[in-house]
Amino acid sequence: MKIDLNYIWKKKYRKLLLILGLLLTFFPIILRVFFNLKILSISDWLIALTALIVFWYSRETFDLKTVANKQLIEARKQTFLNIRPFIRLQWINNDGIRIINEGYGIALNVRLSFSNGGVINRTIISGEKASKSYTDAGYEDMINKKTDISSSFFFTRKYSPNDNVYTIDVTYQDVAGIFYLQTFRTDSILNDKYKLKHWDIPEDFKSIKMKKVDAEEL
Repeated sequence: MKIDLNYIWKKKYRKLLLILGLLLTFFPIILRVFFNLKILSISDWLIALTALIVFWYSRETFDLKTVANKQLIEARKQTFLNIRPFIRLQWINNDGIRIINEGYGIALNVRLSFSNGGVINRTIISGEKASKSYTDAGYEDMINKKTDISSSFFFTRKYSPNDNVYTIDVTYQDVAGIFYLQTFRTDSILNDKYKLKHWDIPEDFKSIKMKKVDAEEL
């Protein structure tokens, strides 16, 4: 039978140390009393028992530190999720896009880049707790227009999610200067008409093992 030493170290070390401690305590006494054998002196026995106790204390301290680190990581994750901006897109009135900040943090320098041409910029979109956490954009807000976008009518014709398939890369940053990216794709079945495909976790948070989330995996 194969012994999993890693399992013993993580899960069973207390039992192992307890057994060793009992052996160190009683086995030499049993040998001396019943068999008149002396394999350890009193000093050797005390040193071995002390080493066992020190090891036990060190291992318990290590476990406490590990738990504390996990709690700190979770606290950082929750703080990050609570203060970060998070954008949602919605097609409105068949002639424009509503850019909504669902997060608590302020979104700065918001940029919508359309795969079928055109860009929409917004300087600031307040967070969810503000009285207005969204902004509407239409033909007049589109920059880098192609020649076929000459009016609101043609804007609707080109960008209506009911009739066109395209993606939108949304980039922005928070007040701390951390950059974010979200990607949407048109989906006529949804009420908002835009499906969130993936969103990135900033580089600053890679140390706490937060990764990009892909909607296809959900």
